[in-house]
Amino acid sequence: MLRLFLALVLANEFCGGASAAAPRKPAEHTQSINVVLTNFAFTPQTLHLNRGRAYRLHFVNQGSDAHNFSAPEFFAAAQINTADMSAVSGGKVNSAKAKAATCGLSRPLESTM
Repeated sequence: MLRLFLALVLANEFCGGASAAAPRKPAEHTQSINVVLTNFAFTPQTLHLNRGRAYRLHFVNQGSDAHNFSAPEFFAAAQINTADMSAVSGGKVNSAKAKAATCGLSRPLESTM
């Protein structure tokens, strides 16, 4: 199974620099991002997520076997929508051959993967 390991840079504010009690402005709009998994590659190669915006990551496996999108630190720090929690296991989103998986993120964050 292909494992895609990503280097993440999480903003200091997201990783603990901001007070947990500070009110957060709700995201006004959810941005969908398609991530295509193929044999030993994924597209786009870099994702930039901005604080204050909700995201819906849609992983599509176009490879010849099952693949996963592995980012344990990112998924541990992100707030995954309750309905999508089963899509992430052990810091990875797994996708069977010719299948897709979706993960919604509701917590404002800023990171580059």
